[in-house]
Amino acid sequence: MTVPAQAPGVLAAAYQPADRSRPLLETTCGSVLRDAAARCPDVPALVEGVPDPAERRRWTYAGLLGEAERVARALLSRFDPGERVAVWAPNVPEWIQLQFGAALAGLTLVTVNPLYRAAEAADVLRRSGAAGVFLVPQVRGNSLTGFLDQVRPGLPGLRETVLLTDWADFTRSGSPAQSLPQVAAGDPAQIQYTSGTTGRPKGAVIHHCGYTNNARFVADMLQLQPGEVMVNPMPLFHTAGSGAITLSAIQAGATQVLMRAFDPALFLALQESEHGRVFGGVPTMLLAALEHPDFARRDLSAVRIAWSGGALVAPALVRRVEAVLDVPFLIVFAQTEASPVITSTVPADTADGCRSFVALHGLREATRSRAGPLVKHEPRSTLTRVVLRRAKARRGWTGGPHSGRYLGAQMALGDGHPLTRQSCWPSAGRSQRWPG
Repeated sequence: MTVPAQAPGVLAAAYQPADRSRPLLETTCGSVLRDAAARCPDVPALVEGVPDPAERRRWTYAGLLGEAERVARALLSRFDPGERVAVWAPNVPEWIQLQFGAALAGLTLVTVNPLYRAAEAADVLRRSGAAGVFLVPQVRGNSLTGFLDQVRPGLPGLRETVLLTDWADFTRSGSPAQSLPQVAAGDPAQIQYTSGTTGRPKGAVIHHCGYTNNARFVADMLQLQPGEVMVNPMPLFHTAGSGAITLSAIQAGATQVLMRAFDPALFLALQESEHGRVFGGVPTMLLAALEHPDFARRDLSAVRIAWSGGALVAPALVRRVEAVLDVPFLIVFAQTEASPVITSTVPADTADGCRSFVALHGLREATRSRAGPLVKHEPRSTLTRVVLRRAKARRGWTGGPHSGRYLGAQMALGDGHPLTRQSCWPSAGRSQRWPG
């Protein structure tokens, strides 16, 4: 349903129902890894994306599950199911092993930006109630252990500190006889602190069901196949890195090549040497890769699809990628609280006029009520506020003024959009309205 405005080609309101062609599954982050290991135990699941191919550590699905189970048992020797543990590190394979180990142990993982300094990290650790923190000694010359020493007296609830450089000793500390708990799909999987540009970060509590189903739909959207390779340049502390990419690859039985941090030369080298099938990242990443001197000499013939989101995706960028790689380009619209992808274009869309915008199943259909439609045009504005209604997305917020609140009838999302008859919503600005 659409309601035309007076301006030609601009709509006052529009309604996009959710795609209900695929079921929601009662899955957890741990169960999807177990399922993948049962289906394709010998398929490579994770590759450490370092420059030297000879130094790239690799794990099959069976190997990754084994590591995750050892991590889970080690965690349960120190923590109780339901407690929260934080990870303060860049993209390293141990981060992902911890992610799945925590999921199997029934712990909630609190993700901390590795570029945070002492006060910022302390704020997240304190408000999340983290009982432990896993970290690397330093990142880009900043001593994370030094920062932690500075703030540790103000964190009485933080019992355990584990360095990822001591990972082997940690994983051996659990008992093989330790049983693993039952974890429900509605249990919290992660707490991610997010605010856009609106102020102090809020802790979004993301549950297993929303995180895994959302990523499964992303895998379908990208048409990921078992054994296909996807280079992951996105930070794991964000839902795109640890959710949309990591969990989509797991559920497709695909191979994730994990970059420690984005570097355009390394990104191109990994795409070539590992035969990456998906070319994706935020717009600045794609532009950096396209404009790097190595782009012309790299064999990127394995790439079959491209994607971007997280910021304004200019039509010129879409046209350029489609032209040089000869692949379709998808634009995703996402927000952390939605686990994170809300909707996307489809491969048949063009840069000059998007014909389709597919709402993922996690969006329950909007109804005409006091809360308004799914997409609502605000009077006296050229922008549209997107209203997400009853998403199977996250449990609520923690450690702030919205603590304990659940996503009820609606949540007004954080981007403003011009609304046209083509139903194409390029991100135009950021604001935030939280449910009252």
